[in-house]
Amino acid sequence: MEKYEPSGLSDLNMTTMEFKKGEIIRATERKKSKGFHYIAVWEDFNEGMDFPGIMLTSSTADKYADNIPLDQSHIMEGHDFKWKATHFVSRVFIKLSDWGPFTKVGELTGLGINFIKENLQDVPPVTFDKYDAERRSA
Repeated sequence: MEKYEPSGLSDLNMTTMEFKKGEIIRATERKKSKGFHYIAVWEDFNEGMDFPGIMLTSSTADKYADNIPLDQSHIMEGHDFKWKATHFVSRVFIKLSDWGPFTKVGELTGLGINFIKENLQDVPPVTFDKYDAERRSA
């Protein structure tokens, strides 16, 4: 899979929060095509950068074929984000910095990171809008 090259910081003088692969974050800007779903960070990034992430959802594969169920063992306990029949969309999305600031609310286990990695589609990262347009035209 090709590596996503994020855009640069929009303001180099701002204090940035660093997020690590496997952390589950929530966007401040939460609209249908803008950070509505929780995000599993897929590559380390600093706040203010676009970044690759995994969309977490409660929608099942019955509704959307790309959605794969996670197991309780894939989500660490002791955080605000709790497993509730959680699924992930099986591709990497480009998450936009202007949805932030972001807040860490949970974390995947090592088992969860490996499970997602093994089940991702081998396609380049896309924005949700592009993915949604492709899905609707199929």
